[in-house]
Amino acid sequence: LFEALRHIPVELQLVLELHYWEDMSTSELSTVLDMPQGTVKSRLRRGREALRKVLSSPPLKSASPIADDEELSRELRAVLDET
Repeated sequence: LFEALRHIPVELQLVLELHYWEDMSTSELSTVLDMPQGTVKSRLRRGREALRKVLSSPPLKSASPIADDEELSRELRAVLDET
């Protein structure tokens, strides 16, 4: 799952990880990310769809994890520091 997450856009990764790993509601995500709740829900839906697509495709080759992981880590830290 972690490898698959690295193959979807960072903005979708961020919303999925905060929602599922940090147990943030769509209302909390809306506040923290400063976006309408409808946008949060759309990103969750698009993120789940993107993950399904990646997981149903042939086995993944390792992406260039350093840039993506560092970017996601920075964004997660920034969001969590605000809460």
